[in-house]
Amino acid sequence: MEENPKDNPNDWRNLARLLSGEDNPKWETSTDDLVGWWTQTANDELGDVLPKAIEYGSADLKIIGFAMSQMIGKPTKVTNEELGIAFYLLGKVARLIGAYADGRSPSDDTWHDIAVYTKMAQFSRAFGHWGDFK
Repeated sequence: MEENPKDNPNDWRNLARLLSGEDNPKWETSTDDLVGWWTQTANDELGDVLPKAIEYGSADLKIIGFAMSQMIGKPTKVTNEELGIAFYLLGKVARLIGAYADGRSPSDDTWHDIAVYTKMAQFSRAFGHWGDFK
């Protein structure tokens, strides 16, 4: 896994914080900054997700999604995988809320996981499934 950019003074994502001396500085940004950050972040996430997507597949998502559909019903055109992803996502959001309730800042890893589950759901909607990657 790639090191946290906050720990690498040579990482461009850390520049604003280093120059301001603040933990969360307000920094004027451009659309180029957004594109650079978004592209780098997506590439970093893909590097983490790809091996896991191949190894884990989607059986757990199908099982959890099926169980959820039996409890709450399943909207038309929603796959069991998407329902399973939503279930996992709910757990991550609960972790965020729990951290805030405890007076803590949620971990970067929790936000990372939320972003990954979101992309999984988007892929599932675009292609009709998640998993079974070759």
